Amino acid sequence: MVDEQEIDRFSNLTKKIVLLDVLERALQWDRRWLMQSPLKTGRAWIRLLPVTLEQIRRDRMAAENELHRSGGRILEIRQRKDCREVTALHRGYQYTMRYLNGWIRSECDDLLLRFWTGKTTSGQTSPEETH
Repeated sequence: MVDEQEIDRFSNLTKKIVLLDVLERALQWDRRWLMQSPLKTGRAWIRLLPVTLEQIRRDRMAAENELHRSGGRILEIRQRKDCREVTALHRGYQYTMRYLNGWIRSECDDLLLRFWTGKTTSGQTSPEETH
């Protein structure tokens, strides 16, 4: 039997991987848009993105490696009309998780702000950075 802490860790890692993947895709899209935009400060914004994207990739790879070491893996991620549906395997059990698009958007905003400022949209320091 898998203990509750292991399941929580598996769930949190899966969620983190999904959020980092969505954020990376969104920033790549934004970068293409900024390059064609008449935005006066577009070049400055574009210069922020490579460093941010590299950090996102490193964090996602670390989370994927940790998930794999704990006996888990993501089998499939599907974008549905109102949510992202994730099928994952952990220690022989298959799980399906759904993350609402609005929730993902909000979490990605917080995640991006944490990358840039160390704080969330509410101005709070991330719990991960207070330890």
